[in-house]
Amino acid sequence: MTIPTLVSKYRMKILVSQFKKSYATIQNAINITVAENGTPYECYNTGSANYHVNECDVFFNDLFKQLKVIKTCNYEDRDCAQVNYKTKAEVLADGGSVINTACSFFDIYKQKIFILSDGSYIIHFAGTAAESHNILFFAIDTNGVKGPNKWGYDLFYMVLNRENMNKDTVVMDEICAMKEKGGYYVSEIMME
Repeated sequence: MTIPTLVSKYRMKILVSQFKKSYATIQNAINITVAENGTPYECYNTGSANYHVNECDVFFNDLFKQLKVIKTCNYEDRDCAQVNYKTKAEVLADGGSVINTACSFFDIYKQKIFILSDGSYIIHFAGTAAESHNILFFAIDTNGVKGPNKWGYDLFYMVLNRENMNKDTVVMDEICAMKEKGGYYVSEIMME
């Protein structure tokens, strides 16, 4: 009876480790991108409705250069991306949770998957800042096609955030994060 529990805990430790590595990679790339620009881009959230998206198009273009993207796929192109993530409705129907039920990041159609050299994925709104504040939001899949491809396990929804104008831009899970049953929000997995 204890073997399945031990195996489950071991798998979760691996997923936690993968997340922390991906998180560090993204945050370091953000810091380098901002440093090379000489000043923070106007691309962040400082409150529930205080979005700064004027320079998001340029910021993400520069960020993806730092992240060593080896392939870009449209989310609908299953042959390219080889993944299928649950929508908010599916997560909730299966006993998961969301921070904000008004959000629908994966219920919209304009997503691109950026496959990184380490096999992880960044899933990002494919539109422009002029079209939507969704450009601030993205998801990371820490191990790409490997799986389990579940929210709160190896897949995490994030947003660019600045606490105030004197702080650096960081990635956080507030606003629209969701997790499948037994998973973690970013703030929770960082404590593991």
